[in-house]
Amino acid sequence: MNADTYIRRATLTLTGRARRDAATELRGAIDDKLHRYALLGLNEHDALTRTLADLGDPRALSAQYAHVHTLPAVTRALALGALLTATTLTLGAVAQNTVLHPVPYQNQNIDCDYSDAALAQRPAAEAARIRAAFQQQGGRATVEATCRTYREHSHQYLRFTDVTRALHATGLHIQQDATSLTIQNATVAAERFGDEAYLHTDALIFALLNGTDLPISISGDRTPTLQVGQATLVLGTPDAPVFTSDLYSMAISTTLQRALQAAGLDAAAHFTTANDEGAMGAPPRLQVQTPKDGQYVVITAYAQATPVCHCTFTARVRTARSKQFTLLSGPTATQPHRVVSTFTDLVRAQRAGQQALLVLQLNPSSDLRTVISTAADYPLPAAQVKLSVQPAPQRPA
Repeated sequence: MNADTYIRRATLTLTGRARRDAATELRGAIDDKLHRYALLGLNEHDALTRTLADLGDPRALSAQYAHVHTLPAVTRALALGALLTATTLTLGAVAQNTVLHPVPYQNQNIDCDYSDAALAQRPAAEAARIRAAFQQQGGRATVEATCRTYREHSHQYLRFTDVTRALHATGLHIQQDATSLTIQNATVAAERFGDEAYLHTDALIFALLNGTDLPISISGDRTPTLQVGQATLVLGTPDAPVFTSDLYSMAISTTLQRALQAAGLDAAAHFTTANDEGAMGAPPRLQVQTPKDGQYVVITAYAQATPVCHCTFTARVRTARSKQFTLLSGPTATQPHRVVSTFTDLVRAQRAGQQALLVLQLNPSSDLRTVISTAADYPLPAAQVKLSVQPAPQRPA
């Protein structure tokens, strides 16, 4: 729905000058809110979506206008002005979002040197697993490129003082010291980079999911809005974006692991989530075509455990635009992938030494606690998912 349609529906119960005045005031309120969201780094589409969501159902607003219109003429103008002022004030209040500032971080603990000399310094079992990956995943260069992508810096750490200040403003009962944050009985640790303390986004989501019963939802794409009860937290800035896809790990991992176990997952197999949408680089890229736009989780089964995380199943959340998204980039994008329709087929493919994908669509409008519940029961049929590889540009001869 665009702004014109919203205004037309919201003022449907008014006529003549009253409708024109209400439409003018409502247009001004919407434009002001769009400007505020733009300053927070939202694109035009996301800013409009959030603005109209803040205003609510236009039919409800129209009913309020209708009530005002039935008042005596002496009080009608005052009441209409009060209603419009209340709408504008509500928009202004919502616009006072708390922005949580992130910091780039690169995991230097991950060693991506897989040369013969480096492998000789590793435990024999680990070196053997890495060499086996060379055979399964297209050679040494491909495996090293995958490792570098995995450790690529992201903006998943939020300034600790911003987080605690924002949570205090929500009215939540929290406790903190220099190194930890507690919401009810859920305690998470902060980490220090230089002189500043930071909290990983996974830790923040974990604390909220386990320390409060308030509804929690996420909207937007880059610099997403995290809604906790009536409080609105904006994660990231245009120069240091947080990806919405990175915020779902804590909410989906337990449900997905249980679904894999129910499908016969081997106890020795390892499942993890990868927050790497921000690390997608230049072609080649593995593109996934979907039935419609929205947010999806893709579970990849590997023939053998990957050298970096030693995992055999990895879940990634992606946002489809124009009915497609990039799942992988670099040499790994050109490897063959088979799309399956069920968790059982995914487990069977892994046991058969095949690299396979299972795709599920999330319901981002629901509470974060239930965002995966329905999707886990109804994966997308393989026939609805198409894969293609965007090739690397040809170098001039």
